[in-house]
Amino acid sequence: MGMKNRHLSLLLMAGFMVFILPVCSSARTHSNIGISARRHGEHREFKDLPFGNRDHSIGINYEFHEATAFWQFGLAYTPSLTIREGETEAPDYALTPEINLIAKDRMYHGGLGVASTYTEIDGGEWTTVYWQFILGLRFELSQRLSLSGYGYYPFERWGDLDSFRFKDVEFGLRLGARF
Repeated sequence: MGMKNRHLSLLLMAGFMVFILPVCSSARTHSNIGISARRHGEHREFKDLPFGNRDHSIGINYEFHEATAFWQFGLAYTPSLTIREGETEAPDYALTPEINLIAKDRMYHGGLGVASTYTEIDGGEWTTVYWQFILGLRFELSQRLSLSGYGYYPFERWGDLDSFRFKDVEFGLRLGARF
């Protein structure tokens, strides 16, 4: 898939979400804005990801909640990346926009998301659009504040899921404020 098609797909998806969210709103909805941190890992099967073991990113995100699920829109910034095996230099930084649809049942969360990572090296480049499974727990600290812990499993192709390894799971924390 060409770069133009990848960006067009992300733009169409984001446009659809912006259109559909107001249509879905009801008295049982709320929003949540948060900051997050994520520990990345180098994946055996998914070589297109620029992250190495122990790379960290910080992010901001917005959530639109319904009764049983929520949309999460986020942007993560990775200030420095490790040099991966077979490469001579590491990118200066990485930016990762993502859109996730997460089902919720009290404190338990699980969902699926799409993302693409921009790395700044030799003029910059985007990864292919990739998927991520998300599982986590959310703890309500007060009526407005929550702390979430998530496990992420990024993957490029559905056919690669049979090579799942726990070593490839990434971990993150999110502090959110409800409004």
